[in-house]
Amino acid sequence: MVHPSNTPWSNAPAWEPAIGDRVVDGDAVIVTDEGIGAQSRVRLLGINAPEKPTTKKPGNCGGEQASQWLTALLPVGTRVRLLSSDRASPGKKKRPQRVVLAYNEKTGDFDQDVAWGMAERGWGLW
Repeated sequence: MVHPSNTPWSNAPAWEPAIGDRVVDGDAVIVTDEGIGAQSRVRLLGINAPEKPTTKKPGNCGGEQASQWLTALLPVGTRVRLLSSDRASPGKKKRPQRVVLAYNEKTGDFDQDVAWGMAERGWGLW
């Protein structure tokens, strides 16, 4: 298993390899585990983004834009590594919460912290 190097997560003991399937909103994605093929809805650990409008709720100001930015940062098919401080923790609304690192073609490493990228652009609060 490849471990990210030169990042705050370099010494993490367990990474879950996955593929990004789709963005749900500005802080949640659907991924497929590379090992067993299970699909999961994962919430980005560390940020809260505005909610996008749905048929049930009007959403928040900037919700649609946050979702679009996350889609740009994490296009369908992107290889990711997921990390949790407690893999058994279901998180809010029973969604697993994970640090999500995206594969960077330029560096050949998993060095793009997706939550950090969203917060840096103003689409998520720490």
